[in-house]
Amino acid sequence: MKNLGKTRFCVGLQIEHLKNGILVHQTTYTENVLKRFSLDKTHPLSSPIIVRALDVDKDPFHFREENEEIFVPKILYLSATWALMYFANHTRPDISFSVNLLARFSSCPTQKHWNGVKHLLRYLHNIILHNSLPSCNINYFIFIVQVEFKEKSILTQIYIYIYIYI
Repeated sequence: MKNLGKTRFCVGLQIEHLKNGILVHQTTYTENVLKRFSLDKTHPLSSPIIVRALDVDKDPFHFREENEEIFVPKILYLSATWALMYFANHTRPDISFSVNLLARFSSCPTQKHWNGVKHLLRYLHNIILHNSLPSCNINYFIFIVQVEFKEKSILTQIYIYIYIYI
């Protein structure tokens, strides 16, 4: 067995050991995702989503209308949405609402939904350019406990998150 030193990369996460804690981010993965969708040279945006209206008819993210065409490369939309979910689950909780909103339309995305995905990717591009990584250092451990209940052929899974502060 060999000591390889401090961990720098783990499952797509970059880990930086600082004086006052550990910084976890995904800068390299973000750059790779932007290149995959040809958005690495686009103009960055400062907000994660287009402002939504309370009126259903004026909301830019309403469901597909009868005369609207489905976005043809559905795999492209799903691939981008899954990449965004990975960000939201690991290091970017600020985009969780936007990602969940866009994931609702995975079965029949339209051009406006694809524009929302591109908007969100351009927001991530802004974070890389301005080096505005989240300033949260890890000072706690998270234990995830999965509990399963089976009652009358229905399986229910519950995840319990336990935070232990150091």
